[in-house]
Amino acid sequence: MIKILLMSLFLIFNNAMPQEVINKLSEKNKETVETTENTEEKSENTEEITNQTITESEYQENENEGMKQTEGLLEVFQKKSFKDWAKDFLSTESFSDTQLSFSILDSEGKSVISINPDLKLNQASVSKVIITIAALKYLTLGYKFKTKFYLTSDIDDTGNLKGNLIVKGLGDVNLTTEDLDRIIDYFKFMGLKKITGDVILDVSYFDSEYNIYTLFEEDDSKAYAPLNSALPLNQNSISFSVKPGKKEGEKANILILSPFEEVINIKNNLKTTKKQTYYRIKTSKDKNGKTLITVDGQINLKREPTIHYRKIHNPDDFFGKVFLKLLDNAEITVSGKLKISKKDTLNDKKKPKHFYTYYTKDLFDVLILMNRYSTNFIAEQLLKIVGSYNNNQATWKNGIENVKKMLKEDIGIEEDSYQYQNASGMNDADFFTSAQIAKILNYAYTNFDYKWYILSTLPKIGISGTLKNYCINGGCDGALVGKTGSLRTTVALAGFIKGKKDIFSFSFAINFEPSKKKFRKMLIESKSFISEILKMGEL
Repeated sequence: MIKILLMSLFLIFNNAMPQEVINKLSEKNKETVETTENTEEKSENTEEITNQTITESEYQENENEGMKQTEGLLEVFQKKSFKDWAKDFLSTESFSDTQLSFSILDSEGKSVISINPDLKLNQASVSKVIITIAALKYLTLGYKFKTKFYLTSDIDDTGNLKGNLIVKGLGDVNLTTEDLDRIIDYFKFMGLKKITGDVILDVSYFDSEYNIYTLFEEDDSKAYAPLNSALPLNQNSISFSVKPGKKEGEKANILILSPFEEVINIKNNLKTTKKQTYYRIKTSKDKNGKTLITVDGQINLKREPTIHYRKIHNPDDFFGKVFLKLLDNAEITVSGKLKISKKDTLNDKKKPKHFYTYYTKDLFDVLILMNRYSTNFIAEQLLKIVGSYNNNQATWKNGIENVKKMLKEDIGIEEDSYQYQNASGMNDADFFTSAQIAKILNYAYTNFDYKWYILSTLPKIGISGTLKNYCINGGCDGALVGKTGSLRTTVALAGFIKGKKDIFSFSFAINFEPSKKKFRKMLIESKSFISEILKMGEL
């Protein structure tokens, strides 16, 4: 009897107070945390993508605030049905001035819950799940990334190659300086000591379009938006360290490791000071075609060294000059010139002889890197390579056509119902409804050729990648795998939820006017919403 009375009192209180609680929570969300002007950067491989840089402290911000909010919302909504709870949560004042779309499908593709499911929104990096499926379809899982080497004459007994060395680029996303060292070790093992002819970089596999992005910022030098090319090296980016001088007034120390001094120029306008650190880094192409890094501002005398990452501006020249430097370091001399060919050298009358194929990672490993760390460079390289299906040239135009063909013929999504302009989701390029994204994921889950691979390459909540710190207050580790998306105008998440007896595909996206404050608020709200769905155990 006492238990019934207490329950009745709770229900009366719960029905009388929810708006007051909600308003109080909304006021709480108006508080902001100031961020520093010069947050240390991180690698483009671990950076969730933005059209204007969102720092790590902003992206994985203020867990305590989210924890407090979650506890309050549970108290308000715990007696409602799952559908009513979700709708009420997304109807609070916190989501005013936003557009949102939310869909959950069961494994048979039936709708479990939907809120504005047909509202077309910017999906940001969530769209990487589309190129994931397209790569599995058009390239197949056994696809290996590689670079090929050809000779136009034999190496004689003295180690002299009197012809040309041809480097055939095939868009290998993994190729690094260390890989070039290994390749050159093989050359030495085969007796190569001198190249009398030219070193020719065959970049004909890709077209001449290097940049798919239209950035909102004037400074387009960030490594999360690199140029794409048939012969990329280190994902077409450069790393360097910045540290203060030994005393006030001195120039700061900017260090680029060998062999990159061959292709990089530094304009150092950074002064050491006892005042607050503030500096700006820009990259551009100088008159000689080298990437010019300009650093302006001031750095505090006691500041620790910081590593920065920036894109390079002439990928083919970058690869070639680094390669020549490494050949020289290995005491393999080159008498000829470095040449770049946009025509297929293998179609020459004098057929070059295959000399060596260097393999790096396979498709599965590359998809893990792309999805868990939201790597734009890999996504756009894959889109071009998907364009080469059926012996076409690897172009973004062909890649987009193949993706659209897959969406229509395999999944049943008509081309005029969405916008798809790049693979990474960078900027205002990819607009889909939550119903469409959930349908795409459900298709992958129910297709044996894709199911296990997409589940394995996506990050797990509370465990890996961009979802490692997504769960509020713990308790949902491993219950969800998915792809995050974030821009100044977007917070999104899509993937799979492990229910009691089923696996559910879902999509959740919010669009809003560009604002750091709004972004932080929406990220916390989204984390709370997703975390409580997992903890409620209603699916």
